[in-house]
Formats: sequence, C-alpha cells, structure tokens
Amino acid sequence: MHAAKLHGAVLRNMQLAGADLTGADLSGADLAYADLSGALLREARLDGARLVGANLKGAVLEGANLTQTNLSFADFTGAILKRVVLKGATFERTLLPSGSACSSSDNQNCPRLAISR
Repeated sequence: MHAAKLHGAVLRNMQLAGADLTGADLSGADLAYADLSGALLREARLDGARLVGANLKGAVLEGANLTQTNLSFADFTGAILKRVVLKGATFERTLLPSGSACSSSDNQNCPRLAISR
C-alpha cells in the first residue's frame, strides 16, 4: 500500500499492523480504532484524519502531516514522530511515545513532547 491514495476512506477498526503506508494520502480518512502498530507512515498525509483510539504503538511517522487530526485516545507508545506536523491536532488522553498521557488542556505542550521523541 506504499503511496496509496486513500483520501477520505473509512478504515475504522482496520487491521493494518506492520503495513507499509509510506507516502500514503490518508487525509480526511476515518482510522478510528484501527490497528496501525508497527506501521510505516513516513511522509504520510493524515491531515484532517480521525485516529481516535487508534493503536500506533511502534509506528514510524517521520515527516507525516497530522494537521487538524483527531488523536484522542490514540496510543503512540514507542512510535517515532520525528518532523511530524501536528498543527491544530486534537489530543485527549493521547499516549505519547514515552508512554505519558497528553490532553487538550495541555495542547501547548503535547506537540513539543511528541516531536521530541
């Protein structure tokens, strides 16, 4: 699925563990509760996507665009988030790569903490 065009796709609860989604266009996609653990999402477009409750443990999101993405209850434990764009992203009990939780009330600190991993 390398460089797949999945703009606006409904992929709720989808099992995508270990998938290679490098450069994929998942902008506006509904990935709520999807299993993306260990997935390669380098340079992926996830702007405006819905990742509520998604499992992103150990996923590689280097250079991914998560602008205006809903990351509430998502789990990024052990994920690589270098050069990730998180402008306007929503955090609510989101687990960061370090395993610490982040919520909307901490929105100023969440992106900085996430990118530093």
